[in-house]
Amino acid sequence: ARRLRDIHVIMAVHKVAPVSPRTAHVSRNSVSMPGRRSCAPRCTYGQMGLGDAVEEAVLAKFGEEKTKRVLKSFRRIREGDEFMQMHDGKGMQQANSYIEGLEPIPFHKVEDHPWMVELEKHAETIQKEFLISQARDLSQGNRIWEMALTKEALAYGPDWRTLVLQDRGRWEETNTKFFPKTTKIIKSLNAPTSEVFFAKQAPRTGIAPHTDCTNFVLTAHLALVVPAGECVMKVGDQEQSWVEGKGMIMDTSFIHSTRNNTDGTRYVLITRFWHPGLDRVERRALQFIFDCLDDPSTLERQTAGPSTTPQRSKKTSKSKARKNKSGARRKR
Repeated sequence: ARRLRDIHVIMAVHKVAPVSPRTAHVSRNSVSMPGRRSCAPRCTYGQMGLGDAVEEAVLAKFGEEKTKRVLKSFRRIREGDEFMQMHDGKGMQQANSYIEGLEPIPFHKVEDHPWMVELEKHAETIQKEFLISQARDLSQGNRIWEMALTKEALAYGPDWRTLVLQDRGRWEETNTKFFPKTTKIIKSLNAPTSEVFFAKQAPRTGIAPHTDCTNFVLTAHLALVVPAGECVMKVGDQEQSWVEGKGMIMDTSFIHSTRNNTDGTRYVLITRFWHPGLDRVERRALQFIFDCLDDPSTLERQTAGPSTTPQRSKKTSKSKARKNKSGARRKR
């Protein structure tokens, strides 16, 4: 499954053309907006190029003022401009998908994220449900303990496996039935998650140094099973050990790696969530870009012409009709 942090991978798959001087700044009038007709002919991504069409749609849907950082990031990807910087005392940050102005911090403080503090309070419940599930038949689930799929994920190796509960903001209906308490807890916290999944790291293995290429999505771990011994994660130049029942939050656009130098398997609940430095419109715009690249029909639906009879108007008309009938009965 493609994830939010894989925008640059999706673009490569669709061969999204680089920005050209003629199309770097596009007109908002070439895409029909809901409730009005465009003065210019509607362009499809087939005519103008997928990248240009996505930019037009973002401007039409969210406006220019609120999406400056997002579109600058998108154009950076299209131009193949990779951000790389060595931060003193923090380490190397490397990202294809890079939003300016987000503070570079390898390990974020858990207490700065109230929903994560609350999640820690439910760690025992989540851990018990997870351990019980390991004795059950999960073969009817979807992609249970699957290896990393993309070439970019080779650093994870064959011994890092996942069990997905949420992907790209959508809950996995089959797998969440195996973990109803965990799912209910996370939903109740209104956590800004885009991904939720269990991950296991086999004994005497590790993840090679790599970057997740995106600085606007943070990663959190809730440690469920941590064997005794050296079981650590390094992010940039900083290192932390997992502690059962406790969380860690990382910016994985820093070069990072793991080591499980123990004789046991390490299990964590991983959540990926929007960087708190993004505002609501920027989050929606980034999600929209990903949806368009992952499924171009999203763009076609966005640029579809307005309905001649809006649904809301129908409901309003029916409501008025009922009120008129009711008033007539009272008069009689």
